[in-house]
Amino acid sequence: MIKNWRANHSGSDLDAHHFEFAEEIRTGVALFPVPVETAGTTRAMTANRLFAMPWYVPRAITVDELLIEVTSAGAGATYARLGIYNVGTNLYPGTLKLDGGTVLTDSNAVVSLAISQALTKGLYFLAVICSGTPTIRGWKPTWTPLGSRSNSLDFVTASVYIDSEDPTELPDPFGTPTADFHEGYGNYAISSLD
Repeated sequence: MIKNWRANHSGSDLDAHHFEFAEEIRTGVALFPVPVETAGTTRAMTANRLFAMPWYVPRAITVDELLIEVTSAGAGATYARLGIYNVGTNLYPGTLKLDGGTVLTDSNAVVSLAISQALTKGLYFLAVICSGTPTIRGWKPTWTPLGSRSNSLDFVTASVYIDSEDPTELPDPFGTPTADFHEGYGNYAISSLD
């Protein structure tokens, strides 16, 4: 499951100056968007609020699934829409890369969408918006390219959001964020290597 760099390169390639640790990606497991300090937290969703979390992709991959974990179910027939955005101006979400579709959030479970989206090396954003108010698994990042808020340097910014969006489709482009937000919402991806 794990790409073994030394096994896939000849002896002439074995130079530490060319080794990129971040390119070593385990396939078939859920990947966090950014390095995580704590993944055991939960986040109550706000209906019609679109969240986007930065996701650094260190090498070409194909995303096979998008998933979230519902820890406290929303009302009957509530759902979450999941997607991927390209990076835009000043490291905010830009154009829509993929609207993956919806998963029901009316029961406690890990719910996923099977997709097939090729991504090249670079920065992307994983997006989630809910039609109701379920609680989903969240995380606290140790690092993110979005930096820290200037008025409080005690934490990093893990996501941005826009209020009053329509959960029946993801906007393209993302638009101007309502605010930066401290903690991450639990979007994950499962990928295979290209």
